[in-house]
Amino acid sequence: VTRFPKAHCVGVCFMAHAAKHLTERWLMWTP
Repeated sequence: VTRFPKAHCVGVCFMAHAAKHLTERWLMWTP
């Protein structure tokens, strides 16, 4: 039983993945 609609979960998962990707890229580009 889910409280949130599927679209909400997809949005949260997408944002989490994007944040992880951006963080990894930032760390890679940081001297």
